[in-house]
Amino acid sequence: MAVSDLVGVPFPSTLSLFSDQSLQGKIRQIESYIEICSDLNEVYTTLERVEHFNKMKTTKEVCKLLHGTPTAIADDLIYGAVVKYAKAFTNSNGFTQLEKSNVFPKGSADSESHAEIMSLRNKFFAHRELGINHHKLYVIQEPKNSTIILNTSGQVIRATMSKNLQIPKIQSCVSTAQKWVQNKINDISHEITKNLSTDQITQINSISK
Repeated sequence: MAVSDLVGVPFPSTLSLFSDQSLQGKIRQIESYIEICSDLNEVYTTLERVEHFNKMKTTKEVCKLLHGTPTAIADDLIYGAVVKYAKAFTNSNGFTQLEKSNVFPKGSADSESHAEIMSLRNKFFAHRELGINHHKLYVIQEPKNSTIILNTSGQVIRATMSKNLQIPKIQSCVSTAQKWVQNKINDISHEITKNLSTDQITQINSISK
């Protein structure tokens, strides 16, 4: 059995037989949704890992050995998860995006949580609008010499985002979005296959593996 028997062959969308604009639009749309679905699956798995890190009961010796690694990893994971989640709802030329109003019922808990996540993404994770984890300039006093020394080595009061965010709220949003996207993929997939002509089906089945 060849790999193509399991995963298939590329849809021949560049051939003239498949140049219909409606079909081309559906292909681009379903490809975007499949990519979004893959990202959301990764985000959900990442959030589960963050939950695991947060629940770890490490001893002082292990913490000393790891130099706080579990917390650092959890924070890096949450950064990536929030940015990747937000990408699904962000406009990109040529790609389908998710609309909040379509995915989450108005006034629902998920709708409110989604707004909070996007605000954090826009004001903290991707930009610097919130006054969190900013560099604070310290000064070392030298009164005897009537001088001062600026300490520029990085005095930053850091908030541990993986422990301050409510992970279950984010997971709920991701889960709702996953289901919505999968339904769209199923609908468009059915729409594409049921409208293919006999010639188009013959052309697809004749592609060499």
